[in-house]
Amino acid sequence: MISKADFLLITEESSPYRIIDSFAEEFDIKNVKEFIEAISTTLDELIGNDDGEQSEIFVRWKHVVETGAFYASCARYFSKKAADEASVLGTTLSLSCIISGKRSAATFFVDISSTLPVARLKDAIKKQMPGIVGHASDLELFRVEIPNGKDVPIKTILAKDILDKEEMIGTAAISDYFEDGTSTNTIHIIVKSDDESSRQKLKRRIEEGEDPQFASASKKIRLLEGWGEYKAADGNTVELPSELIEILKSTDCEPAARVAFAHLKADLQVGIEIDIPYMGQAPKELQLDSQGACKLLVTKQMLDIWKEIQDGADGNNNRLYKRVLAGPMGVGKTYLSYFLAARAYAEGWPMLYIADAGRLDTQEEEESAMEVITYFLALNKDILTAVDLRRLVRRHSGKYDISISAVSRLYNGLLKWDRDTLLIVDEHGKLFQIDPPVPNKFLSLKPLSDFSWWSDGYKGPRVIFTGTSHAKYEMTYLDESYRPGSVIFVGPLQKDVFSELLRRYPRLNGEDIKEQVLKITNCVPRELIRLAGFIEDEPDPITTNTLEEFMASRTNELKGIVNEYYDKLNSYKQKNFYKVLLKTFLGNTSTADFEWNFIDLGLVYRLKDGAHGTIRNHILCPPAQKGLLELFKELPPHQDILNLIRLGKQSGDEFEEAILLQLISSIKPVILDATDLNNCNKTTISIDFEHCETIIHPNASLGTGHERVLSRGWPNYPRFDFILGSMFIQVSISDFRVHESKDTKKISKAFDDRDRLGKNQIERYMDE
Repeated sequence: MISKADFLLITEESSPYRIIDSFAEEFDIKNVKEFIEAISTTLDELIGNDDGEQSEIFVRWKHVVETGAFYASCARYFSKKAADEASVLGTTLSLSCIISGKRSAATFFVDISSTLPVARLKDAIKKQMPGIVGHASDLELFRVEIPNGKDVPIKTILAKDILDKEEMIGTAAISDYFEDGTSTNTIHIIVKSDDESSRQKLKRRIEEGEDPQFASASKKIRLLEGWGEYKAADGNTVELPSELIEILKSTDCEPAARVAFAHLKADLQVGIEIDIPYMGQAPKELQLDSQGACKLLVTKQMLDIWKEIQDGADGNNNRLYKRVLAGPMGVGKTYLSYFLAARAYAEGWPMLYIADAGRLDTQEEEESAMEVITYFLALNKDILTAVDLRRLVRRHSGKYDISISAVSRLYNGLLKWDRDTLLIVDEHGKLFQIDPPVPNKFLSLKPLSDFSWWSDGYKGPRVIFTGTSHAKYEMTYLDESYRPGSVIFVGPLQKDVFSELLRRYPRLNGEDIKEQVLKITNCVPRELIRLAGFIEDEPDPITTNTLEEFMASRTNELKGIVNEYYDKLNSYKQKNFYKVLLKTFLGNTSTADFEWNFIDLGLVYRLKDGAHGTIRNHILCPPAQKGLLELFKELPPHQDILNLIRLGKQSGDEFEEAILLQLISSIKPVILDATDLNNCNKTTISIDFEHCETIIHPNASLGTGHERVLSRGWPNYPRFDFILGSMFIQVSISDFRVHESKDTKKISKAFDDRDRLGKNQIERYMDE
């Protein structure tokens, strides 16, 4: 058998998070404590071997293993494993029943599927016990937990004598009353039929009357807390706490009528402007009219995500849909989540939309829970039936405030049905800005902290978290197993959609400056808003000089932000930041990434490479690009790069990085000595550019207006590594003869190979 030390030495995984399951399985580890002790001891042993670079890796692993986040991931793994091992195939329950008035020895068992409604259980009981007086629908069933084993004295069981009982509603699922399974040697259900004498009925009514002294436990709570009757959406009445009735009757947080949202169910097209009526709450970024309505531009991502939501996770309606919307502040995540909430509301789905999760960070947990309940009831009171509302308060025992009981039933029941429901939490990152996070402070908010809480046993729920500063949540609190498939990256708007947005700013939409506005903002709504604020006091018409002044001002602002960030890093993190920033300029970030606290500054955004699913960093806009470049030029060269240059051990990619480093760090123009391919005819070449950008696959160029931009080809871009205007640059650490022998590097192919339109690579570049 392999040792624990050898297991860690030969693993190819880059993080201890990725070996939790395999390490536990390999060494038959049963619980979190045993796992943490085993991996910590093994890492200490490996670190003590002092094996240079390998030892450094295990030191970093040890730091990770000692974090609370890693402990939480281990706990979730063992909890899920235990639940899986404990689960029984099928959903058949064997229920021990007794007829009220019979002795406890007279129990009988009914085997029935937990997914069926209680009304079917009544039918099964009547069929098994045909001597019961009355129709099956007239039976009253009570969920109880009464010990009834060999060592328990036999006694007469009367429903009226059992205070701790819960009446089972005919339309509710049996599983609602047995969420934790059934206990052995226990009576589970008391059956009460309509065979009482008039005297017995009168006695029962007196005993269950308005005096709490004689009432059942649930009746006592209703009387003592002053519950009242409320007429639900289906016309039936239900007893509810006065606090909930007050919310249901209030117009606070009440959205516009659902019919006003019907137009959102039409076949919407990308780029059109739509009206969204008031949702009862709205993010501060939205511009609302006097009625609380707003206008949104439809984006492709809005429609794509809504289709995913309708289709279920990965097109599978039998799987729960759980997503995090990640992206820098100002790219439109709030508009996206608001659209999705309005769309689900139009469909009539039960839903919970929280526009600002920061409002849940209150002094007392009861305040936070009541905030959640208020949003839910305000959004759904027109569709919630008496049964729905009864479910919301059914487990209330009086031990906790009604808000805590109700929010627990909301997350455990009403949002977990096997029908379409939606939970959207905006400004979700605010829950994790403090230590400990708000969901750790208030247990009622645990469902908002971790996707593992939302098990895949339900078909209907869709859960979406989004908000400012969200990389911290994604990279620190979201379990690593969810990151590859659950994170949706949101970047700048499509150019055609942004052009429609630009129409709202006529001073910036002039034909002579429109393209420059598009370029400076990179189609980011936040940058457009900042630009509009910058020109507010400028005279008309707005000129290119004014736009350049904004560019300079915004560059200085962003450079100051990143300078402050860099200065607070330790030497190791500064070194890593330098590496990742250089790779970002090169358009190659598949092997490195920024830390969450830099991503949350909002200077970069991430997208998945469509071809490979690789996550790549992109700089948000030209002012951010220029600010980062100016900082980069001030940083000391990476020592590893200098060492490789001295030793002559650079790979082709490393040599290309070194060339770019010199080009962007040098004073412009850069003058290079040159010869022809035969090393003759000496001359000089002048390279002068403003900044560099990476060509996006599969384009041949950056497009028009980039003559003074050093273009970096996307990975495996044919023939050329850099292009500047009409200057094409190929970089190689081998001599020309060896380099030219590689088929993908042959310069002649840039001229000779032609596409179906008869154009070669050079012509395609020039035409774009």
